[in-house]
Amino acid sequence: INTIIDKSGRGLNGTKVNDASIYDAAEGAIDFTTGAASYTFTESTFGEVSIWFRAKFKTGAAIDNGDILLVDEGGSDFLKVQSNVGGSEEIRWKVHGDNKKFHPMHNGAEAAIVADTKYNFVFERNASGVFKAQMSNGTSSLTECTKIAAGDLTVDDVFTVDKFKGGNGMLFYELLIFNNVITGDDATYLDEYLKSENG
Repeated sequence: INTIIDKSGRGLNGTKVNDASIYDAAEGAIDFTTGAASYTFTESTFGEVSIWFRAKFKTGAAIDNGDILLVDEGGSDFLKVQSNVGGSEEIRWKVHGDNKKFHPMHNGAEAAIVADTKYNFVFERNASGVFKAQMSNGTSSLTECTKIAAGDLTVDDVFTVDKFKGGNGMLFYELLIFNNVITGDDATYLDEYLKSENG
């Protein structure tokens, strides 16, 4: 897949940077085979934002700090999933030099992200600048992730991104970005939509 089409009508299509990603027809997903695989798009900034991913890690693929999902190339902003790094499972969101860290959650308890399991990852920042991460898999509803740095969860700067990397050894099914927080029934419906559309 050389181009990822932006369905919002804003024309923020992703353009393939190299040949390191392929389309896995059996999975119906983009296979990010290396940490170099990526798509660039017009640089975008977000204040209030809700970012939804549907993805899974392949068997034999290390889940580590190379698993960057979104990044501001040449800047400091990024989103990434990293597990079993220094013995601590972690999801990180960095905005203007400030790290927001979360432990992954499953069915109400902290748990490592495992291979061959499809997850929905949700990253949100509300209008007051408060950050939140949530996740679910095929057998769980959305669960808010435990905040690691509880005293450092607001920042006024916008989140800037221009590259989608998908993660090293990750199968990626869908990415949705909204410029507002998704709550209540809408969040439940969106979680179920991603599960039903992508198995």
